[in-house]
Amino acid sequence: MPHADLALTGGKIVTLDPKSRTVPALAIRGDRIAALGTDEEIARLIGPDTRRIDLRGRLAVPGLFDGHAHMDREGLKLRWPSLAAARSIEDILQIVDGLVRGAAPGEWIVTMPIGEPPLYEGVPDNLAEKRPARCPRRAHRRPHRAHLQAPGRAHPDGSGTAFHAG
Repeated sequence: MPHADLALTGGKIVTLDPKSRTVPALAIRGDRIAALGTDEEIARLIGPDTRRIDLRGRLAVPGLFDGHAHMDREGLKLRWPSLAAARSIEDILQIVDGLVRGAAPGEWIVTMPIGEPPLYEGVPDNLAEKRPARCPRRAHRRPHRAHLQAPGRAHPDGSGTAFHAG
């Protein structure tokens, strides 16, 4: 039997098999688990080029894990434009203006939130305008109705206000 590319030994490895077994060691060849068993059983599959990780009693669970994904948001990134790169209210307005130019009259403009994914935190402190220091809990420096409905921000075809808040 060919040697393993990777061997995990000395641990508690959850197999996720129908019996919910745990084993102390496993061997991986290529991108597949080649064997599960005791440290001694897996030692027979270790060769000179095998990478070996001693788990020192720690837990290992094979698989691909994403501890906290907002899958709805990840999917929506493919559909809606992002404001994550915006660093000022003017940046946001320029992005929205570009979207309006490509929209039909009356069409809704929908974007991803302001801020850094995945949690979209830091707003409004990540914007150039920031929050005024004198009222840090109450002032929200984000674009609001007055910004979006300012003179000159009508739909390019002249059909009226490009934005509706209400």
